Amino acid sequence: MDTEHAIPVWQAAFSGIFALLYIFTGYRTVRFAARVMSAVLCMLVGLMASSHLEHGAVTAAIVVGAGIVGFLLGNALYFITVALYGAAGGGVLGAVISSIAVHSVSPVAAIGGALAGAILAIFLERPMVILGTSLAGGWLVATSVQGILAATSVIQDIHEHHHQFGWAYALLTLALGVVGCAVQARTTKDLPPPPTKGGPVRTPVRA
Repeated sequence: MDTEHAIPVWQAAFSGIFALLYIFTGYRTVRFAARVMSAVLCMLVGLMASSHLEHGAVTAAIVVGAGIVGFLLGNALYFITVALYGAAGGGVLGAVISSIAVHSVSPVAAIGGALAGAILAIFLERPMVILGTSLAGGWLVATSVQGILAATSVIQDIHEHHHQFGWAYALLTLALGVVGCAVQARTTKDLPPPPTKGGPVRTPVRA
């Protein structure tokens, strides 16, 4: 890809800012977004199921009720999201390790890391979501930095630049991932864990 195909500076900068926020608040964002998405999906189902009704008030009640139920039962979608983020984090980690080891991204390492990440995420929900969002955010920041450099013509040949400095972007991803993990682990330690198998939310016991 040549620099003429680089994304605009504002787009790269916005992506970088969003990624920084995601590094430090990814776990909370994923938990809340999963419930909101579940509510929206249930509302759409309720709207389609009640589309034949003539009374708007009844339709509205069905849609609102479906949304509430979807929000309360958003646990299943949350764990699907957890698996996806575990796969994302594992894929990024595999790509970063292969980039440092052989100076090129190995698809096999990325796919293997994604599979391992998805499986581990189901059993280690909170740590894996924190790891996945931190690494994904770190990778987006590194990509945004490269995009800004390309858009401002600091980089003349992206392929050559990445071949020479890919290790630096990999280290930046890992460094931001470590910082994000540390911050999120500290700021989310008192959050109650998500319910499992539809059970009630367990509140943490304070000493």
